[in-house]
Amino acid sequence: MTDERDDELLRGQPHGRKGRSGHLIGAGGKHYRRPGGGQATLARNLRIAQRRPQAVLKITRYGHGGAKILDHIHYVRRHGKLALEDENGQRIEDVRELRRRVRLWTEQAGATMAEPGAEITRKRRVTAHFILDAGEHADRDALRKSVREFLAERFGKEGHEYLFARHDDTKQPHVHVVLNMMDGQGRRLHTSVAEVQHWREQFAEVARANGIEVDASRAWERGKATKATTAERNVSIEMARRRSLKCFAKIPTQTRPSLLNARIWFGRSTMSRSIKETMRFMTPLVAI
Repeated sequence: MTDERDDELLRGQPHGRKGRSGHLIGAGGKHYRRPGGGQATLARNLRIAQRRPQAVLKITRYGHGGAKILDHIHYVRRHGKLALEDENGQRIEDVRELRRRVRLWTEQAGATMAEPGAEITRKRRVTAHFILDAGEHADRDALRKSVREFLAERFGKEGHEYLFARHDDTKQPHVHVVLNMMDGQGRRLHTSVAEVQHWREQFAEVARANGIEVDASRAWERGKATKATTAERNVSIEMARRRSLKCFAKIPTQTRPSLLNARIWFGRSTMSRSIKETMRFMTPLVAI
């Protein structure tokens, strides 16, 4: 049975039971649609099984004012050591041209062109700054070509202006991009999590066409669990506290002192953190 299910996964065939809506229901009881199908899904699953290097497309920050955007552009160009390339393939090294572009982008977004240290009154996203990476062993020229083609296909056709430069002074070559979030028709670019993942998959596809073997799968698709955030951990602790209050409120008063020894035993054991957090709330209840 396991071998048959593995074959279905590799072929991209759906498995599991269907709900009333016709969608498949996974082990967690959630409805989902399997993306793609046929040879595309087979190739995708094989890349996951082969543990190909992962393509990186990560938004690091947003630029709200001209001064901050210029500071980041100077960092990208290594303070004059590197030349920037724009959407037309032109190399830009003149600082005055960079200031003119940033001022134009800022005016299009309706923000203010503040000087360093000045307060920006209107917090609007003018630019998006992100990093593109195709792995430590990627060919540097192929990486630049892949980034150029991806940016032109995804953003250039919609009229977005951008600047980018490749950094080779680190162990892993990567490309920094500064993108104007307003397109040629005055529409603002949306950067949702799903949209950024779609960009990452497009970049990986272009990179593979240029000879760079990378994948753009999600962590859960590779069997890796994501770390819980601080807010999620706090919610779990609060839920454990409420469960403890509800349970111990029903326990007779004369039996509560014996629970203190149980709490000490749990604290010394190698139980999971969630159990220890639950038992930690016994002390104020035992004292009642």
